[in-house]
Amino acid sequence: MNSQDQQDKAFDMIRRMLEPRIGEELAITIDSLATGSGLCDSHIDPVKGMVLKPRRRTVEHILETRFGDFPFLVISSSKGYFRPATEEECNQWWASCHSRIRAIAMRMKAGRERATTGGFRYIGTGRFEKVRPLKNDLFE
Repeated sequence: MNSQDQQDKAFDMIRRMLEPRIGEELAITIDSLATGSGLCDSHIDPVKGMVLKPRRRTVEHILETRFGDFPFLVISSSKGYFRPATEEECNQWWASCHSRIRAIAMRMKAGRERATTGGFRYIGTGRFEKVRPLKNDLFE
């Protein structure tokens, strides 16, 4: 099975695990999503025996990149991932997204300014170039 097939299978498992999770009180943790979808690495611990290490970042990547593939809205809170049951849960999710957008925009603006003071020039489309120092010596 190739990597895309594995990711499709994991997505399908994640979708099925999230389907009945309606409302924050039924949220499922990212570790449980990773374990349930088979996105874990395992190793033998001399004391504990077989230990599963959830691949949290892989699950996050699937949730982010396949967001539009879910047939329902998936949101998260400190309790985990779930489908919203109330308009309050939807409103909190929306406000959280807007807050993150503003924070990222402020970070990008400050980063662009700091890049300039660090000797880089923004040339557009998310690209920078190193500013070459002016030659002061006629014999260089």
